[in-house]
Amino acid sequence: MASSAALVGAAARSNRARRRAAVARGALGAARVLAAGRIAVGVAQAVAPQAAGRLLPARPAGVGDASALSRGLGIRDTVVATGWWRALDRGHGAEWAWLQVAADVSDGAGTIGRWRALDRREKAWMVLLGALAVADTAVAVALGGADDTPETP
Repeated sequence: MASSAALVGAAARSNRARRRAAVARGALGAARVLAAGRIAVGVAQAVAPQAAGRLLPARPAGVGDASALSRGLGIRDTVVATGWWRALDRGHGAEWAWLQVAADVSDGAGTIGRWRALDRREKAWMVLLGALAVADTAVAVALGGADDTPETP
């Protein structure tokens, strides 16, 4: 007959496993929403770069053609988000989420130094980029425990 301590330990492990599974399901759902949104926005930027380029916050100094910048960012986001979606289908995705974090941070870093020169619309876009970076980071951390990648010794 099992001791009460062993039963309590087994119940605690079972509860932790259920919580981890729930977090993993939530993270996968959030990752799919983020990836789908990035694919949609990326395709829009690639197909209609002038319209999307008007939404870019304060294009970096030296960039004369906002539509070329917008098209490039759209293609990048579409490729990375599509890779992320496919990785999620295979039970992976944390690494791709970190790529999205890096993209958000690099996009923001290129503009944040000019914060005082930004108008309200541009500042709102910067806040949105920051929120996306936070969401991507949360998903990347949660997926880090959900990926079923075998660990190498």
